[in-house]
Amino acid sequence: MEKNVLLNGFGFSGYRSFGDELTKIAPLKKINLIIGQNNVGKSNIIKFLNDHYAYFVSKVSNQNYAYEQGKIPFKNIDLHISNIRAEHRIAFPISRNEIDNYINKKIPNNNQYLYTRQHAKKLLTSKPFVDERGDVWFVYKSGSHNGEFTLNISIDAIRPILNDREWQDLRNALPDYIHRGSSNAWFHKY
Repeated sequence: MEKNVLLNGFGFSGYRSFGDELTKIAPLKKINLIIGQNNVGKSNIIKFLNDHYAYFVSKVSNQNYAYEQGKIPFKNIDLHISNIRAEHRIAFPISRNEIDNYINKKIPNNNQYLYTRQHAKKLLTSKPFVDERGDVWFVYKSGSHNGEFTLNISIDAIRPILNDREWQDLRNALPDYIHRGSSNAWFHKY
């Protein structure tokens, strides 16, 4: 039995006609249309979503993907079609309307963690994470489709958003996710 999943959106780069620039496709609804001129990549969007999305989600989540090493779905034909090197990125949005619910799933929703949830929201709604619509995007990157994917965020860019006490509150609430100098963080939705 297949499980249907409703995606808010997704982003990717380094795939067929999509180069190094991250392409974001959002917001998505139950029914979506992809419209454009010939040869702009409409079919590649569908192919990526159908054939490769689950693979990249598993790479980001550090899960063992069900494919054997020799049967990874990403083939040479799926590489970016230019001589210019393109990094592989996969991105996941959280709608601006869902940020509080997302934080409450990660940090207990009780008075003890009230300030910690406020610190998390302050961080997630800061410039390094939000787009022009106010949605939060988590972008992961790797130099290779089968390499390790890490959160594509500058520690130097997010460090000044919170003071030392606020960072410590987050580390205490999320000890398995927040590590000093860690490039992956607790944010990933999946």
